[in-house]
Amino acid sequence: NSAPKSESASSAPSAGASGQSSAVPPYPLHGKVLSVDTAAKSAKIDAGPIGDWMGAMTMDYPVKDSADLSKLTPGTTFDATVYVDGDNFWVADVKPAK
Repeated sequence: NSAPKSESASSAPSAGASGQSSAVPPYPLHGKVLSVDTAAKSAKIDAGPIGDWMGAMTMDYPVKDSADLSKLTPGTTFDATVYVDGDNFWVADVKPAK
């Protein structure tokens, strides 16, 4: 008999908590940290061009994750990902530059 196995958990992946249907686009970032504001959870970064989203620019970037923020120290060159969700953007996945 071809009775289905008990795999009810194998349904389609569910949407995120916000119910967003589209993914937040990630962009690779390579930059140098000029300063860090731990209270505001942001870093002033001298960044190269970021895909088709932004040209090379020095500005403050929000960093949501405290672990990523702790990896950013003034003078450090790093690689990361910038996520852009409409007018909101933030830096994540921080790693030392190769």
